[in-house]
Amino acid sequence: MINNELLYYETRILVPKSLRKYVIHKLHETHLGTSKTKARAKQLFYFPEIYSQIENYILSCPVCLKFSKSKIKEPMLARDIPDLPFYKIAMDIAELRGVNYLIVIYYYSRSIEIVELKDKTRDSIIDLLMDFFKKIRNS
Repeated sequence: MINNELLYYETRILVPKSLRKYVIHKLHETHLGTSKTKARAKQLFYFPEIYSQIENYILSCPVCLKFSKSKIKEPMLARDIPDLPFYKIAMDIAELRGVNYLIVIYYYSRSIEIVELKDKTRDSIIDLLMDFFKKIRNS
């Protein structure tokens, strides 16, 4: 099908050989990964072996090679287990669907507590923790 002097393959523009490298360059201009670049190409363009050419282009992209996730390897950090309960804990606040939660992780028992917060003020969190520790002490 021809429309506005463009040749289409189904709903995608059929790219002539002279413009294929340019099209792939433009598709990968934001340096998205292979799968996202292929998905974008699948929506807009067609030419034989487009996906393999996209893969080859991205695999040889200097920016992607420099900043690829495979180059960034963070070592796993071993955490010492404390000798006493409650000697070491970790806390964070998370929000899910507009509700705030306090997440407490106990290193000694490796257990997690998740408690809904009324608000995120310092006093509210301290009160919640004090109540929680009193319950544990009494049990």
